[in-house]
Amino acid sequence: MYIKKNTALHGITFHHFFNNKFFLKGQGAINQDHFRKLIDHIGRENIIDAEEFYSLVKNNQYNERKVCFTFDDGLQCQYDIAKPILDEYKIKAFFFIFTSSITNKPGLLELYRYFRLKYYKDINIFYQEFFEIYESIFKISIKYIYKRNNNKIIEQKKIYKFMTKNDLLFRIVRDHYCSDLEYNKIMSLLFKKNNFSKEQILKKLYMKASHIKNLHKSGHVIGGHSHSHFTNMEERSLDIQRDEYKNCRDILSKTLDVPIYSMSHPCGSYNNNTINSLQKLNFKMGFDSYLNNKINTKKYYFCLPRQDHSNI
Repeated sequence: MYIKKNTALHGITFHHFFNNKFFLKGQGAINQDHFRKLIDHIGRENIIDAEEFYSLVKNNQYNERKVCFTFDDGLQCQYDIAKPILDEYKIKAFFFIFTSSITNKPGLLELYRYFRLKYYKDINIFYQEFFEIYESIFKISIKYIYKRNNNKIIEQKKIYKFMTKNDLLFRIVRDHYCSDLEYNKIMSLLFKKNNFSKEQILKKLYMKASHIKNLHKSGHVIGGHSHSHFTNMEERSLDIQRDEYKNCRDILSKTLDVPIYSMSHPCGSYNNNTINSLQKLNFKMGFDSYLNNKINTKKYYFCLPRQDHSNI
């Protein structure tokens, strides 16, 4: 059995699912067979519905040895591949949507992932090319960045055990040593090198508003994941953070005609400004990206612990 005696109430995080058609197999991605095996390993009796999870949190019953399922980013693969299994097991989950994905200008995060998987058989080759372009433009050594952030990488590796050191180094460069424009510039150069056209692919990666409505009608809980999915939200100003979550809340609320009370932090990035903004916007609960130890803090409700399925 997955649930241990000292395991408190928490969420299990899912992102990517693959099949033999459009959705590609990559780091952390699972298929329907994997998903069924994971549910059976955890034990269906230990998985509670999203609304029940919220009720336990609201009543401070966080010592219950139960888990809920959470899905980040509003990905079409979740709807096509995971939802039928959720229906089969009668599991109602949280789906956290970053709302630019249902506008005419969706974020490019998933497009970049698709590109890496489609054009690079070895992810380390992508990292090498990305780092080489970065060094040529900014004249900053990747070895220097690695050395300065070695302790952080070691600590992150303890949390995200399924990630390699190169995975974590890439995220540090992307999130802390590049602006949004600079990151997009490097990726555009790699697109050009590989003759990659993004227009048709981008439309297939995210759920449409109709899919999100169907999830809601089926009893799943739809929550926020910011509007733009910044990977370094904690480094954004108070005004930007507030606008990110206000826009997200308003778009989802208008789409579903219900209040939006739950959210998850993109990449686990947040600070006091984030928490204060969420409280003022009437969010009631938020999920972190890892099994933190913040249960007894005042802000617990906005950093609820989660474990990535890849760690199970």
